[in-house]
Amino acid sequence: MSTRTVDEAGGGTARDADDVQAALLRQLTERAAHDPVAGLLLARLQAQGDHLEPDPVDVLERRFEAALRANQQLREALVAANEMTAWVARLLGACPQCWGLVDACPRCRGRGGPGHRRPAVDELVDWLAPALRRVGLALVPQPGSHRTLRPLDSPDTTTPTKQEMP
Repeated sequence: MSTRTVDEAGGGTARDADDVQAALLRQLTERAAHDPVAGLLLARLQAQGDHLEPDPVDVLERRFEAALRANQQLREALVAANEMTAWVARLLGACPQCWGLVDACPRCRGRGGPGHRRPAVDELVDWLAPALRRVGLALVPQPGSHRTLRPLDSPDTTTPTKQEMP
């Protein structure tokens, strides 16, 4: 019995082989009712089908597509992380590329740490206020400053005050 594939036997693809096998199984199924040899052959082919290894090309294609999906998810996560760090850098007045941590940074040459540029004070205070309240801290404007900050010690029913914290 030859073990050559359809490709080795003179052309065709794996799908052609699948079509031939499906046609053979249909014919054997029709004949098995009245031909015992066809019935035995059908049983043998079906038993082999249960133990056949998956097509390596199909396995690789599925793995490749899964890798592409994972890559896309990682790209989306990276974009979101970059947007978040740029937003925080803007709030703090820091370089959005390196936050002042890289001397060779083409934007700031390592001088772009927090406060390098004018911070977005109102947004920064709004963002930090709940965390500061939670630990009983408040921001107070420096003497002589013309900036008015909303009091952080205003009652907040959702956040425990310092006296309520254990």
